[in-house]
Amino acid sequence: MPDVLVVEDKDAKFRDIEQLLLGIRSDVVCVRARTVTEAENLLEARSWSVMVLDISMDINGTSKGALGGGHANLGGLDILDTLFYEGLSIPTIAVTGFDYFIASGSGEESTYIGLDELEGLVRARAQGGYLGCVRYGSEGWQQRFVKACSGIQW
Repeated sequence: MPDVLVVEDKDAKFRDIEQLLLGIRSDVVCVRARTVTEAENLLEARSWSVMVLDISMDINGTSKGALGGGHANLGGLDILDTLFYEGLSIPTIAVTGFDYFIASGSGEESTYIGLDELEGLVRARAQGGYLGCVRYGSEGWQQRFVKACSGIQW
């Protein structure tokens, strides 16, 4: 029975992802982490078949990643940093509801990264476990998610 860690703070998005996973494999067990800290603790506690990772997670000062206490819209990257620091490799699908992210600064001084650049950051940090990056809510996102899941070695 495969265990999937779903790192997601929004209820509706979690339910949508869980339903897609259950449609692919009815015996999957989805365990939800609502915060970066909760995800880090679950990653340390046990092994996972797959991680579905929301990039736009709220982060706080207890996060172990390089962004600990940094930009909330890129909080999911802290989780990938934790995997790196702990020497873990978990097949990962990134799911985000945004097309671009504030990378630094504020107001007119802000710099942004787009979804393509974000995908590159996730791919590099996932240490060979990268399965895909999906823009949640976009047209056809469910099909792209299912396609990303085809790379899972259940």
